[in-house]
Amino acid sequence: MAPVCPTGTLEEGSTLHLGNEEWQVLHTPGHSGGLICLYQPQQRLLISSDHLLRDISSNPIVEPPEREGRERPRRLAEYLSQLQRVAELPIDRALPGHGPFIPDVRDLVARRLAFHNERARQIAKLLQNGARTAYDLTLSLFPHLDPVNRFLAVSEVIGHLEVLELRGEVVSAVEDGVRLWQIGASHQ
Repeated sequence: MAPVCPTGTLEEGSTLHLGNEEWQVLHTPGHSGGLICLYQPQQRLLISSDHLLRDISSNPIVEPPEREGRERPRRLAEYLSQLQRVAELPIDRALPGHGPFIPDVRDLVARRLAFHNERARQIAKLLQNGARTAYDLTLSLFPHLDPVNRFLAVSEVIGHLEVLELRGEVVSAVEDGVRLWQIGASHQ
């Protein structure tokens, strides 16, 4: 079998012809900025890549800005939005990039959203005693991680802080080159 040579990019709303089926391209940033899922509406089937995994939550990774001087993308906020979007589609099953198939996408999304709401609540609770760095919060939540998993945990904590900030529940400020997070004045 010959290797596939790309002839273009896949973008939101594009259609792919695979076999005898047309698949819709869904841009689902969150785990990473360029992540896509493929949706086949007649079969009610989603190839979910790493957007949906049955047994673990996809980890939205902290990424640098697309261009210098721009704001860094808020991947967890995007991920939560894309979870809700996918849950609204009529899907009978999802095929993830790895792991077992997902028989009930709506139920899985509800559990993921509940998980992230609970984690955000835990982080907000840790901030009740005063301002802290994202790294300090990570050590409080996950004290015994190896370096690779520590990076994933820091990404998760930063993502939750950004979601809390978007909700107006926390604020951040840079002091002496260090970003500190604290409960917003309206939530104290």
